[in-house]
Amino acid sequence: MVRLGLPRWGDPDRRDSIDESTCIRMQRSLLRPFSTRTCWPAREPAKPCLAAAMLQLEDLLEVRSADFWRGEPTSPGCVFDPYMYGRSVDCAQPAIVLSCLSNRVRRNAKNIIEYHNFQIDPRGIGIDYYSSSPGTFAGTASFQGSSGDSLAPSEEEKSPDANPPGPGLPFLELSGETIGSATCTMGGLISVDGVLYYQTVAHVFEIKDVESKKTPQPNPNPVIYGTGAERLGVMHRKRCKPNPNAKDMDWAICIPDRNQGDMPLNGSKRANKYPTKIVQEISGSAEVLVKSRLGVERGTLLGDYSLVALPGTGTFQRLWAVKLERDIAPGDCGSWVLDAAGESLYGHIVAGKPGTGLAYLILAGVVFEDIRVQCEATRVELPTKKEMFTYAATSSKESIQSIRRTSCSSTSLDLGYSPHTPLRSGDELVNNKSPSLRLWDVIDGRLDQTQGILSWVTLTLAFVSCVITALHAWYPGFLSYNPLFGESPAKALQALTALSTIANFLLAAAILQAFGLIDEMIFAYRATHLHNPALHFGRNPDDHTEMLRWHRGSLWWRMLWNAFAIAWISIIPILGIVILRDVEANPIFYKNHSASVSRGYSVGGFDASLAPLLQPMTDLIFGTRFKDFLSDPDLIIDVSTDADRKSCSNVLGSNTTTNCRSKYFLPGGIEQFAPQLVVGRYFPGDSAIEPILAKNHYGYYLEFEDVNSVVFNHRADCVRHGYALGAYQLCLKDIGSQQIASFLSHCPQYLAANLSCLDNAPWPLDDGWGTTLSIHSRPADVAYNGLDGTILSYSFPDTTLTPSDIDAQQLLQVFDILVNTSDSSTTYGSKFDLLGIGPNRSLAPFIIWQYFQGLKDLAIIDKKANRRAIFGLQSLLAIPIYHCQAKDFIQLRQLLAAKVDDHTLNQTLGADIVNLFPVVNPDTDIYPALMRFTLHVGHGSILAYVVLAGCTLSVCTVVNVIASFLGDKKGRRRYCKDGTMSPDSRFVCKGSGVPPRSHELGLSESLAGRRRYSKDRIHILR
Repeated sequence: MVRLGLPRWGDPDRRDSIDESTCIRMQRSLLRPFSTRTCWPAREPAKPCLAAAMLQLEDLLEVRSADFWRGEPTSPGCVFDPYMYGRSVDCAQPAIVLSCLSNRVRRNAKNIIEYHNFQIDPRGIGIDYYSSSPGTFAGTASFQGSSGDSLAPSEEEKSPDANPPGPGLPFLELSGETIGSATCTMGGLISVDGVLYYQTVAHVFEIKDVESKKTPQPNPNPVIYGTGAERLGVMHRKRCKPNPNAKDMDWAICIPDRNQGDMPLNGSKRANKYPTKIVQEISGSAEVLVKSRLGVERGTLLGDYSLVALPGTGTFQRLWAVKLERDIAPGDCGSWVLDAAGESLYGHIVAGKPGTGLAYLILAGVVFEDIRVQCEATRVELPTKKEMFTYAATSSKESIQSIRRTSCSSTSLDLGYSPHTPLRSGDELVNNKSPSLRLWDVIDGRLDQTQGILSWVTLTLAFVSCVITALHAWYPGFLSYNPLFGESPAKALQALTALSTIANFLLAAAILQAFGLIDEMIFAYRATHLHNPALHFGRNPDDHTEMLRWHRGSLWWRMLWNAFAIAWISIIPILGIVILRDVEANPIFYKNHSASVSRGYSVGGFDASLAPLLQPMTDLIFGTRFKDFLSDPDLIIDVSTDADRKSCSNVLGSNTTTNCRSKYFLPGGIEQFAPQLVVGRYFPGDSAIEPILAKNHYGYYLEFEDVNSVVFNHRADCVRHGYALGAYQLCLKDIGSQQIASFLSHCPQYLAANLSCLDNAPWPLDDGWGTTLSIHSRPADVAYNGLDGTILSYSFPDTTLTPSDIDAQQLLQVFDILVNTSDSSTTYGSKFDLLGIGPNRSLAPFIIWQYFQGLKDLAIIDKKANRRAIFGLQSLLAIPIYHCQAKDFIQLRQLLAAKVDDHTLNQTLGADIVNLFPVVNPDTDIYPALMRFTLHVGHGSILAYVVLAGCTLSVCTVVNVIASFLGDKKGRRRYCKDGTMSPDSRFVCKGSGVPPRSHELGLSESLAGRRRYSKDRIHILR
């Protein structure tokens, strides 16, 4: 028995349980906007554990309902959602999240749930509480419904039995219909004993009922009106008033008006299918279509049900969550949710969670059954094709008869003057609310030189800004030293963002100017119009959008031109996204002093003769975590390329064209010089990072490749180490210049169980792991944290690799010395008894055997386990190479030569012992360093930015050249000079002073007839 809370799921089960295709952000309160968590739908293996917990929770809430709502008279909305839940994917755990606005209810829930024993997975299920609740989202906002197709059937559709259409079935949806003071969505038509009704939610009528109590005689059957005040129908029947002890079936059915023939449809008739089936059971997450007030929207249906108590009910029921691509809004309730093909109906939306795109639906099958019972009907189902076409044909006929009885009148546009009356000098159109203002003058002759200069200056500045942005993205270290631009990752990112924003602003100005110039030139040459759409600052994007709308009298070429302008302007936000798409902030280190303040030690040559000195420390060197040597951040840098990692697939049975390769750099470290450097005057602060920069710091460059095909001589190339209980055999062989092949096999378990690992019994020597090793040395500039020796950063000044003189026999000899007992007959071994060490024998071989034996069976079925075994072999080979260095014995030699009470240890042990430890001089310059941050921008993103910006600048340059040098021929044009920041197409007149008609300009009637246009004060001059 386990209580909810503190889940402890580990990888890979935890990560495998997260469905990353959908996520929902949860914010605790408006006062804490950054206290957010993210929810993901659950998958196996956590999904059944959450389902079991939800089932028990449902039973618990039914039994303890009175305790749950104690002290809360209003029964607010509450919801329990099962998710994978956490700050990020890396820490998400299975959890149940309660959302409720009432503090008292949340406190009651905590007392009930957290002290109840659940029969769930021992790893636990989390629980969390949020101050939000599902709402029914009935609002006062009304939404414009888009006019759709007529319901009149075409010739081939008149007979529902002949050639029944597939996708062409009409879908009848009322978008954002206002019902009293509330809004909802009419989901669709249903058939109740053959009679068609619209289905929606009931709570909007109940809001209407509350308001109607203020009137003496409320209407029992409310009339439904659309957003345009047209009557659509009347409410016929709705669910019973919510009962605290019953499930809340939030539904209502409405009788549509038959003469409403032009009811809005959602898109074309042939673009929508009407659903023909009802989904009875939801088995998993699925892509869905939501027929909402805004049209057909896509969403994701979450496969796990939630326990929801709608406001006023006090009873929890199973509802399913739908994730929309936008936030839930008033008027969404009643929307139908269909499958991705539009053929099956899941149900309708009855509630939503504010501030998110999360809505909750109730299953259509459950609702249809409740309608059948309450209406005492025989059957409730989706309408058949015949019923749909009969309804459509009848509505269309009645609509036509209604239209014939309606008188039509045309609307004239009043611009304040007759369109056929010439405007002469001194004529004015007066706005009585503003002082007289001279807006534009007429100028004959050539293009104003000021405009040309301004256009070229803007284009030049845009070009320079784009070049600076691209150069900064390619060479970001140029500004990183300055703390204003590189003190933190945020400041490094702000520098690139600011440059990109300035470049985009100037580029947008250049584009608008270019389009204004070419637009005027085309206008003037086609119609010899005297006008000024954009001579100074260019036309606004909104004007292009207005001109794009099709109206009677518009010119098609005008529309195409404005569409092209809008498309080209849209490149500006794309450029901002492209340059910041692949950005990573990396630390970079600069020398804090021009001269080095200390000297350090690089990795020297491999010295196998030092193995006897290391033998007493074998268990310390290898340890129980020998397998993690190559992942130690204090010692190793993984320098493998993306191509190398791509070949190391962890999928069992995957076919890769190349063997897995791994590359590592082993620098010398800072153990021998960091302590005295850190306590000096160069690090006066108390920061957790005190960077030290080692210049030209030599280290080993190790390249591994998975190879099992090398044939070994088991007598000459292999050694066997271990005990009767567990042993391994290591084979090493030179196979090329500076390349060693290795193979490790372990004593099988049946021999280990009989203590026969060291007997002459044969092993299956081909059952093991192999790799090749290439060893070189190279210099690098390495930044360390002086406090703990962690490697912070590195860079290779060149690509030069120097071969290292290490062969397979030397390495085998070192392994043999390290894992066997010390030789007491040697000068070094004879002093062990004096030191109290004795001729010890290492346990490392047994630990190594235990590790590989544990991975043997797993490696057969799991490639990840096989990779771990090979990684352990590579770490095993690297350990003696790293430690057989003279630099490791510097401090020990200094200790032996130090004086203690006027004596030295070498007087006690003998000078011959001290002389065994090598002497080596420091060879690396060490500097205190400053840490800054620089950006690494993907070269693909930079190239895409350069191409897009270059194409845009090229087009603008061509336009400016044409406008400046080819478009100013005498007698072809006359220009108007504008004094506004955003001139538009109302500043138009012919050379004679007569304003052209709207169809000559391509102006829409709605644009020309706007109220703000007709009240401008305009002064025309000859």
